[in-house]
Amino acid sequence: RGMGTSPTMPPHPALLVILSLLFLASFSVPLPRSPSPDCAAPPSGDLTPTARLHSLLDTSRVLVLAKSYCPYCRRAKAALKEAGVAATVVELDLEKDGADIQEAVKREFGFRTVPAVFVRGELLGGSVELIKALKEGTLVAV
Repeated sequence: RGMGTSPTMPPHPALLVILSLLFLASFSVPLPRSPSPDCAAPPSGDLTPTARLHSLLDTSRVLVLAKSYCPYCRRAKAALKEAGVAATVVELDLEKDGADIQEAVKREFGFRTVPAVFVRGELLGGSVELIKALKEGTLVAV
């Protein structure tokens, strides 16, 4: 240490995650942003559950498939909100085809539990993996 210098603090991991997401977004086609982390999923229309899952994955930077009564889902949604990360949230228990969407996730990703957190179409995991990625600043490594 030299005279008059102070040690620097590393940036907060959540800030690194947000900056990394913004950096990655600058290299891709802009996707529609969710108005709030707790926004509802788009209407299913005539899409099959698998097609709806793919549509959600294609149009959501961060997608959380959750159930309204699940404490792990609440924890994941709160962690994203605290980190300032906008996410599309689909409460499967409140959706007509929610069980079928969850089955499609199991078929395609081998993941059955909620929350199921996806970043840019890739499965990150559940609440434990999400919170770990937020704390370590590795969310964009997915």
